Amino acid sequence: MATRNKLLITNVDYFTHPVSDKPVIRMFGRTDEGKSLTLYDDRPYPYFYLAKPRRYDERMLYKAGAEVVDMVDLKQGDTNIRCAKVRTRSPRDIIKLRERLLKRGRIVYSADILYQLRYMYDTNIGAYTSVRYDNNNNIRGITNVDPFNVDLQVMCFDIESSIRTKDIYCIAVRVNEDKKVFDDSNGEKEMLEQFIDYVRFKDPDIITGYNIFGFDIPYVNNACKRHNIDFCIGRDDSVPWKRDDQKYRIAKWNLTGRILVDTWMEVRNELKPIQENLEFVGQLLKLGGKSDIDASRIEEEWKNRPDEVMEYCMRDVDLTYDVFNHSKVASIDKATALSIATKLPLDNCFAPKTTQLVDSILIRRKK
Repeated sequence: MATRNKLLITNVDYFTHPVSDKPVIRMFGRTDEGKSLTLYDDRPYPYFYLAKPRRYDERMLYKAGAEVVDMVDLKQGDTNIRCAKVRTRSPRDIIKLRERLLKRGRIVYSADILYQLRYMYDTNIGAYTSVRYDNNNNIRGITNVDPFNVDLQVMCFDIESSIRTKDIYCIAVRVNEDKKVFDDSNGEKEMLEQFIDYVRFKDPDIITGYNIFGFDIPYVNNACKRHNIDFCIGRDDSVPWKRDDQKYRIAKWNLTGRILVDTWMEVRNELKPIQENLEFVGQLLKLGGKSDIDASRIEEEWKNRPDEVMEYCMRDVDLTYDVFNHSKVASIDKATALSIATKLPLDNCFAPKTTQLVDSILIRRKK
């Protein structure tokens, strides 16, 4: 029996099936009724194009587990180029074969497109869709629809911790209007476990904070490692992972099925303030400052007045939440507008890569 829902696609990736060894598209999103969904599609396959293939190219491809499945004419300017459509076993094989063919002086096309984005280009779907799926959440049909309202779950969090010992004292978190503070009164390990359980229960689409890439996420990640806890807050129960960002010269953290956004980076892009600390930005946007807690003496403050420190931490969260949603920053509105214009998932439209935006528009136009 098939079910149909309107779905805003927030994230899309792929994984390799442990039994069939096939790449499976995995789509995350939220419906117009507020339900979180994870859907799968194992029908497509990875491919690229090889211009003017020769017989020994085909032998090499066959030995590498690839096969020519079609011959097509690709248009380049006024010229038609005869190309082989090469199917591979996995998306990673495309990279390896591309390098081998380039060393032979061969010309390849569509060999540098992310597999999950290739899926969206080939099906010509955008972020706003109507999707039909079976009882195992396998996609059976998907079409574009006009943009619709979605109650995205936005989580903002902040920690207070000792710079000297690296101990975390408390974690304040807000998901839309729901607020909670976890503290170390029963030990740091229990606090971390309660925080992780809360994130998984609330199931946010977007997680943000102020300088969470440079401070909060690595701090919590390291604390979890100290206590042998899996920081499993991804929608597939995975842990956050990082990749160096050349633009900001810091590690950008990622999370399967959820969108991680550093409000500090959003502020830098949109406001370019002369001071980048949260208190100054809050005053700049007329949202107020934080409190009289001396963050440079946080160990002493925590010892003498923990309740005030927890209030300070929650005010930090509230202020960041308000900055993130302020009209002059407009993080979600801006990403949504880009997503509608380019037909990319919402995640790809926060701090977007220009090449992906352009590719999504131009590749679809050629079809």
